[in-house]
Amino acid sequence: MTVVDQFVRDPDRDDATLGILIGADRNEAVCQIALQSTNRPLAVSSYAALPPQVRALMPTEEDLARVAQEVLDDDAAAGR
Repeated sequence: MTVVDQFVRDPDRDDATLGILIGADRNEAVCQIALQSTNRPLAVSSYAALPPQVRALMPTEEDLARVAQEVLDDDAAAGR
């Protein structure tokens, strides 16, 4: 979230950054490193444990995979 806030987010146009840490599996060390600089409120849950009314508001696994692939493809095309 820090990287997004510093390099992507436009404070005049964008609301506060909402972070979602997505992992293929549970890796406590990766989570600790990713979240070590945050002092914002944090909720942790598995997708399956979310109440149905909340799950309905979340993007699907397929949506997230598609967006992630689009970002990777755009970066590759830009030579990054």
